[in-house]
Amino acid sequence: DNCIPKKFYIERLSLKNFRNHSDLNLSINNSSVLIYGENGCGKTNILEAISLFNYSKGFRKSKIEDFLFQSNRFDGNNQNWGINLQFISPHGKTSIGTGLKVVSNKKSRIVRIDSENSNLSSLQKILKISYITPQMSIIFQTGMGERRRFIDRLASSIDSLHLNRVYKNDKLLRERNNILLQFNSDKTWLSTIEGQIAELSVAIIARRMDLV
Repeated sequence: DNCIPKKFYIERLSLKNFRNHSDLNLSINNSSVLIYGENGCGKTNILEAISLFNYSKGFRKSKIEDFLFQSNRFDGNNQNWGINLQFISPHGKTSIGTGLKVVSNKKSRIVRIDSENSNLSSLQKILKISYITPQMSIIFQTGMGERRRFIDRLASSIDSLHLNRVYKNDKLLRERNNILLQFNSDKTWLSTIEGQIAELSVAIIARRMDLV
């Protein structure tokens, strides 16, 4: 169907009382986006807001009350912040939102998908976000293990089961090593584990190759 969009991109982004943005509304097309400005103008805060739709605390891992617009932190009458994002995918247009809700001094994170109340885990099913920050540049200077973990995190954005395979494969490798250390090892059990390792390894490598 020619009416179905082939790209995946953010169409609109709105921030309300978030960090140093009291009321920000961005309309974005399906081309690359460059955000620039003076230090402290809120460029990274925009990216952090987007990252909250993939990880519960965002890439800064801040507390939910820390996102509140700076001048409102000591204003007892306005203690809420919110983010709304509208994106286009091959499945059509989707609107998602998240923010801080304060009831009787109890703070909680709320999520809405297409105007319906939802939860954080639901976001993982419809949206995967990957990013590289300057702090993550160390991965290019570390060993192969850290680089593989980075690739696996990216691969999970195209296959939600990928990390489950990686964790299961690591567990089986540890079990295999423990069996090999035993004097009278169970060769039948060892063979079973090695068969599972081989099957998982093929699937893991294939997904890594798909990403690269």
